[in-house]
Order: sequence, then structure tokens, then C-alpha cells
Amino acid sequence: MTLLSVENLTLGFDTDEGRITAVDNVSFELAPGEVMGLVGELGSGKTTLGRALMKAAPITRGSIRFDDGDVCYELAELGKAELKDYGKRARLIFQDPYAALSPRHPYTRALLSAIPSLDPDHHSKAQKLTGEISSPANPPPGCKFHTCCP
Repeated sequence: MTLLSVENLTLGFDTDEGRITAVDNVSFELAPGEVMGLVGELGSGKTTLGRALMKAAPITRGSIRFDDGDVCYELAELGKAELKDYGKRARLIFQDPYAALSPRHPYTRALLSAIPSLDPDHHSKAQKLTGEISSPANPPPGCKFHTCCP
């Protein structure tokens, strides 16, 4: 089952200098339980894509479809009532680099709660490693820093 489907999404803005394409032909799918992190350079369209996923940025071309099994929305066709319901079902977490993953923030607890906990009934076998352990006093053969080590 696909929870979120983005197909050939293009987002653009009109400026005094002409049309600027912020996001060009992006497609991806997320299944229930999957998490996606969006990383890119400053001005690469990360926030614009996130805003489009919440219908807060105009879609130039393409589609965004949300289907959680209870409801199915085509974002371009959402009215006010459906948009309010969609907003309760979908969330974006924008990262503040100065407060990222601070336990004091509720979104941090939400992120951390999504990490699977270890199965206490699962026991792995210890493996004995053989060979020498490298260290500054015992560098591996061929170490180019060997002459710099004490």
C-alpha cells in the first residue's frame, strides 16, 4: 500500500524576472511506516516541496495523492473541510538546526518513538574476532601515517 504518492511534481513562482522553477519533476512514494528525510543545498526546493505536501504552495504540474486506507485525497482537489482533515492526518517536521533532536521538543519525542525498540527475546551470538587490533602504537601494515605514530 502506498500512503503518499508524488508524481512528476513541478512547483514554480512568478517573479519580476520571470518564472522560477523551485522543484522540477519530482516523483516518490512512501508506504505506511516509512520515513523520508529531505536533504539539499540552500535554495534547492526542500521547504517548497514540504509546503506543497501540505497544500501551502501552488502546484504547477504533477500530482500528490494521500491514501491512509480510511480516506484518499488528491491534494489539488481538496476543499476546506478535506484540507482540515488532511492536516490532522499528515505532518511535516521542519528541522531547526539549533534545536534539532532536543528532548525538550515534542517533535523529537515523536521522531524517537518511531525508532523500533530492541526485541528483548532476541539473543544474538557473540562472535570472537581474531587478529591484531590496530592502534597508534600498533598501526596496520602499510599505514601511510606510520612514521607519525608514536
